[in-house]
Amino acid sequence: MLAAPLCLPSGPQGARTPLRADSSVLASSRSATSLARQRHLPLGSRAGQHCRGAHNVACSSSRGEVDGSNIPGSAHEGGRVTPEDQFSPAASASTRQGSEDQGEYCIPPPPGAEGATRIPHRDSKTDVAFINVCRRAYGRLAGWQSDKGWEDGPTTYRGMIEVSRALMKGKTAEQQCEAVIAGFPQIPEWFRRLFPYSSWGAELNAAITPAFFSWLVGPMERVEVEIDGRKQRSGVHIQRCRYLAESGCAGMCVNLCKTPTQTFFTEQLGMPLLMEPNFEDYSCTMTFGAAPPPPAADPAAQQPCLGACPAARRPSVEEAGKAGEGVPPCHKLPR
Repeated sequence: MLAAPLCLPSGPQGARTPLRADSSVLASSRSATSLARQRHLPLGSRAGQHCRGAHNVACSSSRGEVDGSNIPGSAHEGGRVTPEDQFSPAASASTRQGSEDQGEYCIPPPPGAEGATRIPHRDSKTDVAFINVCRRAYGRLAGWQSDKGWEDGPTTYRGMIEVSRALMKGKTAEQQCEAVIAGFPQIPEWFRRLFPYSSWGAELNAAITPAFFSWLVGPMERVEVEIDGRKQRSGVHIQRCRYLAESGCAGMCVNLCKTPTQTFFTEQLGMPLLMEPNFEDYSCTMTFGAAPPPPAADPAAQQPCLGACPAARRPSVEEAGKAGEGVPPCHKLPR
């Protein structure tokens, strides 16, 4: 999803492209093997029970007032974000409230999703290191960095969300996608010839993805999918995408994650990948081996603004639904 420092599984052999990270970030990380051992606590666990407690605001989708005073050149009045400032990094500073204790964190459910299943997630030190690497990469692309802390997983993740929003500012959907893709490593042509597509390779990619990307999107599992009439275990189901849940923005999901990742796997690695986000419950299905549709024909490109997005243009999809009105696609999606 993110720029060059992101480490992606590539091709049937599952080879990974090395990270280019600041030594200060990786020095405190655990070995990569800790990712495979990372625990996602079940709802019956202590952390899962804590998520139901009255004091755990990490599972809340409430939004507070936004202070844009820390953004150079931002247009704000009395600490409230104005329309001119709607795409500044400050616009997401208080949109998703959460616990600062990385051991007690739940991925936020969609707004108004009463009784939604709590999905606890625990960031390891390695997870925090990967989040910080991506946050730094986006900061370089955006020319701005959030002032949120770097030590705690949920806190630095929200800093990454703020920087992601800053990267969108002043760019078209295509330019946003191109900026992310430009940060990915270039895969030589011989790699695609040496490792052509195979169903075995697709299943291998699906098998290793949960071990290496839970820090970015949260808990996920390998699932069976059907491609061209053939069933194979090359799908990955993300229970509730952390990136979408924390940002609440359809444009960020499509322009900074879905489209760049699909493009990289399909065109650079020769491994077709289709990502299908569900904007109602924030889940997502990744299908390795399925070719993505052209942007103009992609249903995700028609998604209206989400009510949780601080930069949403009204009416949002939720508001329009209550009023029985039609609503145009998110203004940040490809036209």
